[in-house]
Amino acid sequence: MDRPPSRLERSLEAGAQAPALIQQYLAYGNAIPEFDELQALAAQLRPAQHRGDVRYYLSGMYLELAMHPQSPDDKRYAYVCAAMSYAQGPVETQESIHSPQDVEYVYKCGLLKAYERQFIRSAVGEPTTLEDELATYRALLLLGGHAIETNRNARDARDKMLAARARGSIFEISVLLLNARMNLRYGEILQHAWPSLPRQDQPRNSSAGLQVRSGWDIAVSPNYIWDDDAQRVQLKSSLTTKSTYEDEIIVVAGKEHLESRYTGEIILAALKEADRKSSHESAEVTTILDERERKFLERLGWRY
Repeated sequence: MDRPPSRLERSLEAGAQAPALIQQYLAYGNAIPEFDELQALAAQLRPAQHRGDVRYYLSGMYLELAMHPQSPDDKRYAYVCAAMSYAQGPVETQESIHSPQDVEYVYKCGLLKAYERQFIRSAVGEPTTLEDELATYRALLLLGGHAIETNRNARDARDKMLAARARGSIFEISVLLLNARMNLRYGEILQHAWPSLPRQDQPRNSSAGLQVRSGWDIAVSPNYIWDDDAQRVQLKSSLTTKSTYEDEIIVVAGKEHLESRYTGEIILAALKEADRKSSHESAEVTTILDERERKFLERLGWRY
């Protein structure tokens, strides 16, 4: 009589199958998967959770199960908790980033983790509070500081690809910081912002060979998180490539649209503003942040 496979054997088998399962998930792109199909994919991928990239995709799948129209109301909170258990970013794990592939999932996990309170609120049908936004802002500051250190180490090691990937993460964190800071400044949630799910960020139809891409990094809405009518935004530290995106996707570039002077400017300014040791320096960085915020909102179509 054949014995059942051990946990290690199941883990190894799932690890071998993981790339195909991930591609199957990414193939949905901006289309919502059927609930049962998504649940089955997550179950197949779960034994390979020892892989960092798999944890990122699992966190996205379980978040989507929580917010799915067909999800049972009494399961939504548990799904978000499962998602957050996989979305352990570098701040939580104290990981060092050693390869461009690490950046692809480690900082993405960190972004999802930063929005844990908002995702839980949304799952149970409650609005985001300013306390939630403050917690997210602080989490983004920590994550941003880690990303800047990774970028600095990559430059010192002359690892151009790792540095480029780190710059991309830095700008995503920066823009989400600007949005959270705006809400806190005005004392109300003027605009929700949240990071994309893995299938939205890396749809399989956004390969380099295609002229028009459909991937995006964050969504923004005046209404609520997971708003189907939210604006979708693709973020770039600079327009170094001539990629074209679908018409409804807004491209925001740090150098060209926000006029950021260097990588990490927004995060470093926010860290100095939070420190407030020097009133003169604090006033200077506040001016920088206010200006970058204004240009970001103008890019989204806001009018002052």
